Amino acid sequence: MALQGEPRVDTFALRKQLNAKLFPLVILLMLLVSLSAPGAFLWLRFEELQTKAHRSAEHFSHFIHNEIREHPILWSYNTLKLLRHIRATYREDLLQQLVLLNHKGQKLASQNIQETNYFPGSAPIWGVAKIYLDSKFMGEVWVGISTRQARKDASILLLFFMVLGGLLAWMLYRFPNDAMAKGESRILLLFERLQGAQDELTELNQNLEGQVRRRTQELDLAYQELQQKDLHFRALSSRAITFQEQERRAIARELHDSIGQSLTAIRIQLQLLESTSASKQHESLAKTGMQMVDQTIEEVRRAIKTLGPAILDDLGLFPALQKLCEDFDERATFTVHYEIKPIEQPLSPSLENACYRIIQESLTNILKHAQAQQVHVNVETTSKSLHFSVKDDGIGFQADGQPPRESRGIVGMKERVELLEGNFSLDSTLGQGTIIRVTLPL
Repeated sequence: MALQGEPRVDTFALRKQLNAKLFPLVILLMLLVSLSAPGAFLWLRFEELQTKAHRSAEHFSHFIHNEIREHPILWSYNTLKLLRHIRATYREDLLQQLVLLNHKGQKLASQNIQETNYFPGSAPIWGVAKIYLDSKFMGEVWVGISTRQARKDASILLLFFMVLGGLLAWMLYRFPNDAMAKGESRILLLFERLQGAQDELTELNQNLEGQVRRRTQELDLAYQELQQKDLHFRALSSRAITFQEQERRAIARELHDSIGQSLTAIRIQLQLLESTSASKQHESLAKTGMQMVDQTIEEVRRAIKTLGPAILDDLGLFPALQKLCEDFDERATFTVHYEIKPIEQPLSPSLENACYRIIQESLTNILKHAQAQQVHVNVETTSKSLHFSVKDDGIGFQADGQPPRESRGIVGMKERVELLEGNFSLDSTLGQGTIIRVTLPL
């Protein structure tokens, strides 16, 4: 945003606008300060004087009541003397006027205590009290309390607060104007600095754009190289797994063809030795040897199944999984409940191997570490993916940490799933077991 050609700050217009908004506030402030406190003072004083007038009227009515009781007939003929006697016995500097009325409202007597022209407009505040004699209304006494001193004090207070209000109004008007003058000079200086900063920013922006373009190109090249390395890594990993499976099958064939046949031949020789031996000791040793050979043959067969299950190549994934679950159910300490829903659609060898090996590794880990009683294996497919899970009720472990003992089996499962661009999840809670869920695209 270019600042060249922008109009400079019009100081006169700014101050004019400020003064136009400040002037009503200054007048309002001066009026509020000047009138609020004196007005409140005068109102409170009038309330006080009103209370005093009523109290004095009640006092005088009680005095006159006693006089009427003593002179029930003559009291109305000597009211002026009665008022003077009341004034003589009741010392009140603010008392201005006393008026006595009979029961018809006619004035019987009146006495001015103070001069009324002492303070212009100083009308008294009146208090009235009725006079009764044996529940008979005899008249009223009116007492006027002078407001001269209250008005005088309020006038002095008004003068003081007018001066105070004028001073505050002047400060309210003067200080913003001084601040506006300083602000205007700073604004002009800021405009000049902003112009220089904008030129520098434009130059930096041009340099930054060039750097961003170069950096973007470098990142694009690095990203492409990373993608190529990732593809190469995936290809190498897939090839390594393929070679590993081939090597396992070769080892399984070698065990079957060589060691298996050798063990079978040894067993035949031990059986011949048992049948031809005349010694009971030799016969017992031959039987023991045949039992050991049988156990070794069984271990070799189990190793052959683990290394390269022929049933996976012969019958396919789903029968192989059923057989795997049945084998673990027979030889393990836990019960395997499986639900496998096969499909007619053929699956790729890599997908079948990954699914079989992950479920096999899961069951092996449960057998070694989980101390489980019940294991559930579920396998199902959709038109686009293969879903399976393995759940146990064993001791479990902290899912956010490492599994107990060796975690290479879990890492191997994850690598197999990642190579096939699938999803792998593991949830485990101490004392509540573990569940592994895998989704592989078809």
